[in-house]
This record gives sequence, structure tokens and C-alpha cells, in this order.
Amino acid sequence: MYYCLCCVYQTLYEKPPGTYFVCPICFWTDVAQGSCTISELRKAQLNYVHQGASNKEWLAQVRPPTKQDYRHPQWKLLDTKIREDGTKVKNLIITAFNDVQREDGISLHEADLIYKIYDRFFGYNSSRDRQLLAEAKVKDVETHWQEISAPTLEKFCSSTICFHLDQKGWKYYLPAYLLWSVNQYIYNHWPEMYFIDVVDSFLLTDTYYPLNYEIEDFEFFSRDEYLAILSSEQLSAICQFLHFGLTYEWIDEIYKKNIKNFIQDYCPMR
Repeated sequence: MYYCLCCVYQTLYEKPPGTYFVCPICFWTDVAQGSCTISELRKAQLNYVHQGASNKEWLAQVRPPTKQDYRHPQWKLLDTKIREDGTKVKNLIITAFNDVQREDGISLHEADLIYKIYDRFFGYNSSRDRQLLAEAKVKDVETHWQEISAPTLEKFCSSTICFHLDQKGWKYYLPAYLLWSVNQYIYNHWPEMYFIDVVDSFLLTDTYYPLNYEIEDFEFFSRDEYLAILSSEQLSAICQFLHFGLTYEWIDEIYKKNIKNFIQDYCPMR
């Protein structure tokens, strides 16, 4: 007998996932891997604990466990595991990036405007754009990256904006987005695709195009040049964040391969 992935009682006659057997205790259907997300299983487990079935519409079909039904002795709610592992990753990020300051780096509102300038006008014109960019920069008033609001981070979570952060701005906003993404898993049972959005915007980008005010033109930097400004402790925290996402997020094979390659190429050896 094998354990149901939802209630974790031994009710399956074949090894999951993909048996398509319906558990009589929680009424979870054991679908194939990839047909169900971690978030859906997490929600189903919570439904079973609080309501008695993986979904309340199946309450009339389930049966209570008996003395003959065996549950894994080390069973732990997926929600509990995510919260525990997520908190560990959060603490690593906070510790590694605690002293990072934006200084005079490009801000989010500023990067958003730079993207629009780059996209619409294909170049920077100091007489036209300098005052607008200065006004955009002062909209970001926080003094530490942990003070950036969640709505602000969500609004500007876009690779087209991150492309235009300079090294100081990128290093300053990176931990804020890592923390924001982990918080989605800890506090939100349906975190959507925030992990992929953050990874794609900040870590898998090959080239960055920040505006250099001194030469009044865009510069080009590689991902290696940006990652080189991070300490080994910061890179280690990033890699723990990536391992967390690989464990608890449904990720297509292309992204999964790219993330694993990043870990292999940039993570400090343990």
C-alpha cells in the first residue's frame, strides 16, 4: 500500500503520482505529476484538516479513517513545511542583504521611465528627460529595502523594468523581491507565478541596459558583471531561495533547467 499525497493515509494500491485512484478518506484524486500544482495539493490538505475532505463538495463521499488505516508517522502538512522552509530562506536573505543601501542607484520609478524612454524614443535626451527622471526618482522614498511596500514591488515586477536598473539599484531591489516572493508562499496559498517572475527578471536576464547620466546614453552589462558585486553569503542566500522555489513551485522544464544551471554556475560550493 502507498500513501495518499493529501491525507497521507495508506489508501493507494499503486505508487503515486498518476494512479488516478480516488482516496476514500479524503477523496483526493491522485493525478499525474504536472496535472496538479503544489498550491492545489497544499489547499486540499488544509481542506481535509479543517473540513474533512480535500474539497467540501466531496464531504458526503468520504469516510473517516479507522484503526486499520495507517498514516505516515512523520507526516507534516505541506503548508507547515512551506512556512518552515520559507522562514529559513527569509532569514538567510535578511541576514545576507541587511546592510545593502540604494545609495544613488536607479530606483524603480526611475527604471520604469527609463524603459519607456528606451522603448518609445530609442535614446536619452537630457533636455527632454532629465527633469522627468528626477521627478520619478523621488517617488521612491523608502530608506531600506525591507520598507518597500508589496503593492510597489508587484507593480514593478517586470523584466523590462529590471533591465534598466544599474548595479546599485539591482543589488538594492533584489533582496526585496526575493523576500516578497517567499512571503507569497508563506502567507498566500495560491502564490501564482511570483517566483518565476522574480527569477526571470533578476537572475536569468543575460543583459542589462542602465542609463548612464554622465555619458547620456545606455550602457550594456552582462549578468556576470552584476552577480560579481554580490558576496558569497548573498549568492548562497539566492541559491537557497532557488532551491525553495524548485521544491514548492510548479516549473516547466525549460525554466527548471535554467535555474539548475544558474545554481551550478554561481552558487558557492558547500
